[in-house]
Amino acid sequence: MRRYGGLDVLRFVAAIMVVLWHFGAYAAAAPAEGATGANRAFPLIGDTIWFGWVGVEVFFLLSGFVIAATAQGAHPITFLKRRAIRVFPALWVCAIISFVARLAWGEPVDALANYLVRSAVLSPWGPYIDGVVWTIEREQEAGREADRQIHAD
Repeated sequence: MRRYGGLDVLRFVAAIMVVLWHFGAYAAAAPAEGATGANRAFPLIGDTIWFGWVGVEVFFLLSGFVIAATAQGAHPITFLKRRAIRVFPALWVCAIISFVARLAWGEPVDALANYLVRSAVLSPWGPYIDGVVWTIEREQEAGREADRQIHAD
C-alpha cells in the first residue's frame, strides 16, 4: 500500500483534538459541575477546546480511508490477518494494564474479568475493560465492511 504521510499527521492532530476535548469535558465537571475560572480542572484549556469533537469525526474518516486502502488488492484472509496482527497485541497489553489498574482500585474481579474477555476478543457488545475499546471495535467493523465491499465482485 502506498504510504500517505500527510494522513498520519492529520490523524495525529485529530487524536490530540480528541484528547484535549476529553480534558475540557472533565474540566467542566470537576471538581464540581459548573465550576468556573481557577476552580475548574485544567483552567488554561477550559472552554477553548470545544471543537475537539470534530477530531473524532476526522479520525474515523481518515481511518476508514486507510483501512479501505490496505484492503485494496488483498485477499480477505490476508487483510484480516494483517489487521489482527496490527490491532490485537496492543489491545491485549492495554486491556491487561487497565484490568490490573482497575483491580488495584478495588473493583470486583468477576465483573472485570468479563470486561477483559469482551475487550480481548473485540466483542461487539460492551462494556469493555477500558472505555475507548469501542472505537477499536467500530474500526474493525468498518474494516470488515470495507473488505466486503471491495471483494463483493
